[in-house]
Parts: sequence; C-alpha cells; structure tokens
Amino acid sequence: MGGETTPSAVAIEASELASSRSDAVQVTQVAADLNSDTAELGSCSAELGSDTAELGSDSTQLGIENARLDSNCTVLARQDCEKSQATFRTTEVLN
Repeated sequence: MGGETTPSAVAIEASELASSRSDAVQVTQVAADLNSDTAELGSCSAELGSDTAELGSDSTQLGIENARLDSNCTVLARQDCEKSQATFRTTEVLN
C-alpha cells in the first residue's frame, strides 16, 4: 500500500480543490466589481469635467457682465458728476 491514496486523502484533496475553486470565483467576482466601479468612476470623472467646463464658461460670462456693469456705473458716475458741476456753476452764476 505504499503509493495508493486512501479515500480519506481523496476526500481531503477534493475538498481543497472545491475551496480553491470557490476562492477563484470570489476573486473573479471582486475583479468584476472593481472593473465596474472603475468604469463608474470614469463616467463620474467625465461628468465632473463637463460640469467644470460649464462652470468656467459661466464664470467667463459673469466676468463679462461684471465689466459691463462697472462700465455703466462709471458712465453714470461721470454723468452725475457733470450734473453736479453744472448745478454748482448755475448756482454761482445766480449768486
């Protein structure tokens, strides 16, 4: 009986093989989940990039509108100053 395997040894080997297969299935599932999560992360990253570009565009537009408003305020301030000067001159002439 030197080289023969016993039913007990065969059962142990079969059990170890089944356990190894189960481990392999779990590793494969974890890898699939990881690939799915990576794809989702890539999609989220692309969406974030798009949102960032849109925010940049909106920020540029806001800067343009702010410059226009500043220009309008400058014009109004100049007109107000000119009116005040004209009123002052008129008051001086009348006095």
